[in-house]
Amino acid sequence: MPNDDFTENPVLYREITFRKAQESEDMIEAREVRGLSDFIIPEKTNSNIIERLSERRRGRHNEAVAVLQQELACIGREMEPFILESGKLLLTKLSESDRAIEFLFKKIESDTDLETFSIKSFGELWDAISQKSVSRRQWIKEMDETLKKLEVARAEKIKELLKKYTKIMEDISYFSPSDVHRFIHTEAMMINQALLANQRAIAKLFVNLMEADLKRELSQWLKWQERQKDWTIIQKDYVVRSFREFMARKEVQEPTAVKRDMENMIKDQISLSRRRMELLQVLCDLLPPTHSKAEINEWYESLVALNKYIDTHNVQHMMIIRIQYERVCQECLANVQLCKNKLLSLKVCTEKEAEKVVNPDFFKMVGRLQNRFEQELEQMDRGFEDLAKHIEQDCKDLYKYFQQAIVLWDDHQLKLSQQENELQVKLKECRRKHENLNQV
Repeated sequence: MPNDDFTENPVLYREITFRKAQESEDMIEAREVRGLSDFIIPEKTNSNIIERLSERRRGRHNEAVAVLQQELACIGREMEPFILESGKLLLTKLSESDRAIEFLFKKIESDTDLETFSIKSFGELWDAISQKSVSRRQWIKEMDETLKKLEVARAEKIKELLKKYTKIMEDISYFSPSDVHRFIHTEAMMINQALLANQRAIAKLFVNLMEADLKRELSQWLKWQERQKDWTIIQKDYVVRSFREFMARKEVQEPTAVKRDMENMIKDQISLSRRRMELLQVLCDLLPPTHSKAEINEWYESLVALNKYIDTHNVQHMMIIRIQYERVCQECLANVQLCKNKLLSLKVCTEKEAEKVVNPDFFKMVGRLQNRFEQELEQMDRGFEDLAKHIEQDCKDLYKYFQQAIVLWDDHQLKLSQQENELQVKLKECRRKHENLNQV
């Protein structure tokens, strides 16, 4: 007897249980399906399982979106230290470079320091500053490349993250795959806009840094060029001042050799003047009747010869002094050329500019010195010439005076002789008369 809802047949129940144990899972499922009623009478008129599934999927979807936003923010936080580190490293390097460049400029800060500089030193200084500028721009480029790489890495991470959450949202199935892709595409567009803004900011930062560094280099180049101009002026002034000091030296204005030759000439003139005075004093002993006219002529010839010797001696000394003056002038001209060569060797100016520096002033100073020497020589020559003429005229006058004295003496002697002869004649006449009287 089969079981009903109220009566249990143990034997039948055991057989049924045994058969169920021997049935496969598919057979069980098929039997259970066959046992279903043809008509389903729901306990409730409206079931909310779809709403609950949709709500569950929406929650999971919103949670996935929130986690996506959190992970995107996490990527930003992860990248930020690397960006800050790159900027701080650049600022540190630029600060060190600024201090190094400032130290280089201190070498030409004062005019005293510029005096010891050369054009080569200026070139080496600017090469060092220029090398610093090249390094600075290289650092800026390296930071720009680093930031770009970080942005590429950020984009790759975001790309992988979006792929990951696209798959997650598709598995959640809150939206259809097309809606999920549309949502991810919208997020990607906003992220791309942010990434593009970052790239524009990086590019603008690079341009601003390069522009600021170029302006800094231009300012430093103008400062370096200004100091180089100051150095050029200082070197020109130094050359001009050194030449003026050379021209103002006592050895140039009053040459020692000329002074020595003048002293020797004066000593010789004193000695020769003493000889001439002795020769003039000899004239006192050449008075008639003890000395003849021939002796006077011989004395005069000796005096003329001595005067000519003195004149020749003076001319010789003047020639020596002139040679010394010319030597000094040649030294001055040589110093002018040395100053010009120094300007050219220092590369302070071109040859044409050096000529402009040298020609007007230096040659004028040498010309004034040469004119003074010429005036002194001319005055000395004129003085010697006037003295020689005066002495020659005095000697001639003295010679004429003594000649006239001799002529007068000869005339006097002649008259005395005539008077003596007349007296002798008269004496003889008187003696003859007395003798005649005595005889009478």
